[in-house]
Amino acid sequence: MGRRAGDRQSPALAKMIWQAQVYGVASPERAASCAEIRLPLQVIPWTPEHGHAGLMQNALYLLRPDSCVGLANESGSADVLRRYFASRGISV
Repeated sequence: MGRRAGDRQSPALAKMIWQAQVYGVASPERAASCAEIRLPLQVIPWTPEHGHAGLMQNALYLLRPDSCVGLANESGSADVLRRYFASRGISV
């Protein structure tokens, strides 16, 4: 299925890597958690459209290399991220 006019895609999604996104504000702790495990973090300003789409404001979304959401977590702590990767035998 192709993209439709008006569809917006983040340039970061063009990269086939593990990455994190926060829609809203990333706390210093959340940014540190991502940095600690060398996970790129993209912070996207919150808009009402994000809420209408069902996204959680300020939550961390872990994107797999195929751009699908692997984890949506409100805390986004380093422990949560480590457990996610360890339980799947993935090293980043």
